[in-house]
Amino acid sequence: MRKETEPTSSMKSFRTTLILLGVFGVLLAWYLGYEKKIKVDNNKSDERAEQLVSLDKDSIQEVEIYKLKKPDKPDPKAAPEYTTLKLRKSDKDWLIVAPIEYKADTSAVNGILTSITTTKQERTVDEKPASLEPFGLVVPDVKIVVRKDSAAPAQEILVGGDTPVEFFAYAKVAGKDPVYKVTRSLKSSVDKPVKDLRHKDILKLSRDELLEAEIVNSKGSFVMKKTAPNTWLLARENLPADTTEWNRAIDPIIQLRAADFVSEKGENLAAFGLAKPT
Repeated sequence: MRKETEPTSSMKSFRTTLILLGVFGVLLAWYLGYEKKIKVDNNKSDERAEQLVSLDKDSIQEVEIYKLKKPDKPDPKAAPEYTTLKLRKSDKDWLIVAPIEYKADTSAVNGILTSITTTKQERTVDEKPASLEPFGLVVPDVKIVVRKDSAAPAQEILVGGDTPVEFFAYAKVAGKDPVYKVTRSLKSSVDKPVKDLRHKDILKLSRDELLEAEIVNSKGSFVMKKTAPNTWLLARENLPADTTEWNRAIDPIIQLRAADFVSEKGENLAAFGLAKPT
């Protein structure tokens, strides 16, 4: 009969090492899973809970901004009046739909959306205020409404008066009780005239898309025609043009942007020196 041998100390040590490695592997897998998934998700949930709206910037399709009019000599008996700005997303671009209908400067709109969706509750001032008057929220300075689409419920932020100290303002979410302290930059980010949000390119044309141009000035006129990429011809004279000089002349026209919008209908052109343009 064969006698069983006792495990040697080296075998015991090896077995212990394997067990410890297995435990370490389990702990490492749990830790990595926690750090990469659970902890990240929890942090995102905490951050989302602190934000005033639950939508992220790319999910928002409609925005309405109402700003309180503050006349130099307010009439205490008059009802409060607000200016209205409405924006709607169309594919990747944004459109102004009120007070005018015009293509919007998408980068300017994205700046507003970033401010709206990243503004957090810095502190809860009052969980259930007896009155909104001390916070300037009975008649808010600004009302911001965002929607995922026309059929989705609106999320509305009310921004009231400024705090006595530091760069904060009072705000609340419509339909909820708590009053928060938020950074005052939320108010300033949406306090923009409509002209700042309008698309300012004069021509919807790139240099590559330009095939022909006629220039009329005090010295006469000429017609330029593209015959090949980066090759131009003086069409009437049938002579090759200096492409470098032509690009230098046409670039400021293609890149022309409006600095302001002085007339929507373009009536009385003589008042702007455009009845007989130079």
